Amino acid sequence: MLNLKIGADFNGNGFTKEQLFERFILEKHSINLAPKTIQGYTTGWTTFLKYEKHINKYIPLNEINADLLSKYRLFLIEHTNAGEVTRATYLKDLRTILRSFMTDGFLEPFQVIIPKYSTPIQETYSIEELEKLLKKPSMKKGQFNFSIYRTWVMICYIIDTTNRADTVLGVKIKDIDFVGNKITLRRVKSKKPYTTPMSSFLKQILQEYLAIRKGEPNDYLFCGYRGDRLEYDGFRSALVRYNRSRGVEKTGIHALRHTAAKLFILKGGREFALMELLGHSDLTMSKHYVRLFSDDLNIGFDDK
Repeated sequence: MLNLKIGADFNGNGFTKEQLFERFILEKHSINLAPKTIQGYTTGWTTFLKYEKHINKYIPLNEINADLLSKYRLFLIEHTNAGEVTRATYLKDLRTILRSFMTDGFLEPFQVIIPKYSTPIQETYSIEELEKLLKKPSMKKGQFNFSIYRTWVMICYIIDTTNRADTVLGVKIKDIDFVGNKITLRRVKSKKPYTTPMSSFLKQILQEYLAIRKGEPNDYLFCGYRGDRLEYDGFRSALVRYNRSRGVEKTGIHALRHTAAKLFILKGGREFALMELLGHSDLTMSKHYVRLFSDDLNIGFDDK
């Protein structure tokens, strides 16, 4: 249990920054924030605590200020192996945490500066790699492996819908509407469920998959070994094994979504349609994808 004194002053009397972080995480769990996002906050916080160990000094709440964060940014550069994008991510997550402290009146407000960084090139699969991944596994008796088959179905699903992995893992059997040819997405970043069209290609795949997977309407579409919801780390591990067994060294989950977006753009898809497909709240990221892949509009989709 937390031992916070309401109205405690900025000197930290009655509470610690660790207690406030625990309070922060509990609040995020209470609003059903995605586990991956919560894990990001935890990583950002524990990385900040590594700086505390580096200087061999406990940092009380009232000593967290702009000057300390300047020293922390230097620590990330000189004493970690994190690249500039990862360092920026650590700082963004820490900024969100500290802002919650400030908003609740536990920390004097100050600006948390995020250094500028170059936009990373989004990894995508080449056509050759994609053909290897989309080749259907053997369905013959004695050769069939459900884990491999399920991973293939998930790859087909993401390539066809461009859904985020967390969204895919949150789909239940009851969310698949084979009559209306649509899928209801409930675990989405915006927290506002919506439906996405289901192509005839994906419909056929999911009908066959469910005939094998079986399950009840309230069961998750993609299950683990015990029939429960497949977790993100489980999917990631399965994808690594699957890709490497197909001779594909790339193993990124996000690369599947980026590849799907790239294919959509190269086929002449418009920014607004891409925004709807990707589930973005505005056109900013969709325009980013268009700019990112625009060079390929003339040279084609290859492995250059």
